[in-house]
Amino acid sequence: MLDASFIKAWSTRDPIDNQTGYSDADARVGRTGRTLGLGYKLHLSIDSQPMLPLACTFASANQNEQKHSLSMLEKTKLILKRSAARLRSVIADSQYSDGKLRNAVSQTVIPYRAN
Repeated sequence: MLDASFIKAWSTRDPIDNQTGYSDADARVGRTGRTLGLGYKLHLSIDSQPMLPLACTFASANQNEQKHSLSMLEKTKLILKRSAARLRSVIADSQYSDGKLRNAVSQTVIPYRAN
């Protein structure tokens, strides 16, 4: 399973550039569900049976999940290869909808985007 979680930055928005953090220059404005917030996104790859985290990537909140989908998939495959397991399917939300990701795995459960 692939998903991202929003992590709030303990900073305020920069008065000069409203899209970045004032005391945390790496924090960016991004979606936190239906609203916008200043912070980061933690992208996780999880084995669905034991609910065990396999790989993670930490990025600014303004970056879309699709940008990190292939690198997360490669990290997950490496971890599974070390443990003599294999990747059978990927489950993710529509933000991970990407043709390259769908072609890299035999079975995917990823809804297409509405647009």
